[in-house]
Amino acid sequence: MRNYSNIISIILLSSLTLLMLLPLASPLSKACAGGHGDTGALEYRVDTENLTGIYKFLGDLYNDNRTWFAVVTTVWMALLGGIIAILADFILKFIFASSTGTARGK
Repeated sequence: MRNYSNIISIILLSSLTLLMLLPLASPLSKACAGGHGDTGALEYRVDTENLTGIYKFLGDLYNDNRTWFAVVTTVWMALLGGIIAILADFILKFIFASSTGTARGK
């Protein structure tokens, strides 16, 4: 008798995934999505008349395409986080090396 455990587990995981996505595609969820009253928050625009440089660029990007604004902001935050992590690592290695008397924290 063959061992079908891998095939059965793939079928079960696929079925579970489809079962979890089912409520998103149901007509009931579409019917419940509408009629939430005022949607004025989605129509908010940033006044960019008095802005210059990077602030003007980000303000215009926010007004024109919020998806790209989110992508640019997320990438920028990741880059800054990486820079801060590298600086913190360098500083902590320096502190460790000076406190133990060893070269470069080794």
